[in-house]
Amino acid sequence: MSLLSVRNLHKTYGSGARALPAVRGVSLDVAAGETLALVGESGCGKSSTARIVVGLAQPTSGSVSLAGEDLHARVHDREVRRRAQMVFQHPDQSLNPHFTVARTVAEPARLLVGGRDIEDRVVEALRTVGLGPEYRARRPRELSGGQQQRVAIARALICDPELVVLDEPTASLDQSVRSRVVALLERVQQERQVGYLFISHDLTTVRRIAHRVAVMYLGRIVEVAPTEELFENPQHPYTRALLAAAPVPDPRRRKRVVPLRGETPSASDLPTGCSFQSRCPLVHDRCRTTQPQLEPLAPDHAAECFAVASRPEHLGVVGSDGRP
Repeated sequence: MSLLSVRNLHKTYGSGARALPAVRGVSLDVAAGETLALVGESGCGKSSTARIVVGLAQPTSGSVSLAGEDLHARVHDREVRRRAQMVFQHPDQSLNPHFTVARTVAEPARLLVGGRDIEDRVVEALRTVGLGPEYRARRPRELSGGQQQRVAIARALICDPELVVLDEPTASLDQSVRSRVVALLERVQQERQVGYLFISHDLTTVRRIAHRVAVMYLGRIVEVAPTEELFENPQHPYTRALLAAAPVPDPRRRKRVVPLRGETPSASDLPTGCSFQSRCPLVHDRCRTTQPQLEPLAPDHAAECFAVASRPEHLGVVGSDGRP
């Protein structure tokens, strides 16, 4: 059984002519001790998915279950909320500037766990993220960006969750601090077997930390695969373009950038058929009338693309630059 199971998730903001479908039929799984990365351009629905998963937003339809229990049927249950926590993108904005570190970290435990050992829990949570007890009296303005993010992670861990959703947790950090935070997350996962849903634009970090990667475009998952397979053998045309555009520090491994033609369609005025059709180099007539579904291409590798699914001989041959 998966730790996290999301099935046919939809989220639409507004109604009528102003309806904005942010999440459209998303299904994904995260196992205990696994990191699933969710990647894609800004506005593709990653953060909306994250907020639904931890109960901060209600889905329009679909289901989210945690270890077999319907999260949204019990969203006000303290035990269910304890088991799924979130780390937000900007720690300087997600930490109350008037709270001490001790109060910030303790708040979820007071609300969701209770008991008389809160102070001990705070010290242990800070120790887990590499901060000593002397940090308890400090406020966010007295901390570096990396220390602020460690406090945010400690706040998420104090309730001993089974799942942590990390929404761009390293985006505001410089490279050296980013590496230390990623190492911290890896260590915590190894020690506690916590599952991570890791949302990021940073494909270098994704490649390091994730076991599997799901690629999102206009509210849909268009490809999912084990991390190394996805990076070495992407199949969906959008995935290929996304990876080819990522910076590569080693000049010997630089790829030819595959420019995407056209503009991303508005989520409020989606084309009929495949959402990617107006930008796709492999588009054909069926793409303009019918929405493709995720189809298995190999064990643990699936893509939402008629062209790729109809030509399985490409699997293992198409490169990240989009050429066979």
